[in-house]
Amino acid sequence: MNPRGQRAIRVLAGALVILLAAMALLPLSALGATNQVTGAVTTCGPQTPVTGAAVTLVDANGINAPLTTTTNGAGVYAFTPPTGSYTISTTRSGYYDASTSTPMRFDGSRTVTISVCMNRYGSPSKVLVVRVLNAGSPVAGASVAAFNVSNPTGKSQLVATNTTNASGSANLTLWPAPFVIRAVAPDFQTDQAVDVSSMSTTTINLVAGPRIFGQVRDTDGNFLGSGVVAWLYNPGAPASSLYRLIPAAVSASFYDIHAPAGTYTLIVDADGHLSHQEQVPLPTTNPHDVNLTAAPPELYRTKVAYGGNDWSNLTVWRNLTLNPDSTLPGLSPANLRNLRLQIDATLGNGDGTLSAGEIALFQP
Repeated sequence: MNPRGQRAIRVLAGALVILLAAMALLPLSALGATNQVTGAVTTCGPQTPVTGAAVTLVDANGINAPLTTTTNGAGVYAFTPPTGSYTISTTRSGYYDASTSTPMRFDGSRTVTISVCMNRYGSPSKVLVVRVLNAGSPVAGASVAAFNVSNPTGKSQLVATNTTNASGSANLTLWPAPFVIRAVAPDFQTDQAVDVSSMSTTTINLVAGPRIFGQVRDTDGNFLGSGVVAWLYNPGAPASSLYRLIPAAVSASFYDIHAPAGTYTLIVDADGHLSHQEQVPLPTTNPHDVNLTAAPPELYRTKVAYGGNDWSNLTVWRNLTLNPDSTLPGLSPANLRNLRLQIDATLGNGDGTLSAGEIALFQP
């Protein structure tokens, strides 16, 4: 090879070394090597971007804490999470909440796409005036909420809330469609079906209906005030029903639940204690106090295995044994305090039992 060719090769090799060194200083994202969990949030039907939607990335196994971001102008979001099995949930004003149920595995070796569509609220907007009375007198300070139980998501959706003024009235901005309007005041809760297509005002007369309430204590009789939750659960009710999972109003150690007559599973729990579960009929005798047993600690087991020929090569397993009332971030309903029911409700068909397929979806 002539000297000129040798010099050209040396120059080219030197340039290549400099280029590789410069690339080594760049972040992985600049090289396009960072894999992500990403996707698009669009409207259902004609898929137009939903901008500004809040997206939460949920580890279906509860190992990693949920992450939240918002979609950009193209309706796209992105996360760079630890290894895990993930679903997403999305919320935005003017849209029904949406989520995915089948976990997608992400280990960093490739980009994983999880997209979802959201249904818009109905239109045009229409104001419903709700007046709340008790024995003919207006009730000020009553909570008023509108639930849309017939919608594309197949689940009951809370779409508007307000509080009554001194004359017992509150405005709810809805649209022409059937709703259930709930009025709540101390010792009262009354639900009323309203078709906003044919009316712009409605009056709710508070009446005393079936109810279960009581104090939550430990086995020594001490009142428990930390993390008290209570639910009535009826797996036989449709998924769209307001009365499938009914949360309690809780004040310190006191729980209070209003529900239609029927038979339910009562689930009561508090921080540091095992949940209590029993079948209860409504109406029932009140107060219905509940005593909780202290929970054993959740058990971590760590196992380290060293390579037979190379002690610098090791594998670590870490197993966590959960209590049956443990809850994991991202499983819903939040604070149900029954892991089996949460897995069934979030990843399964919500029939109140765990199938082999639902267990497989939950396992990493």
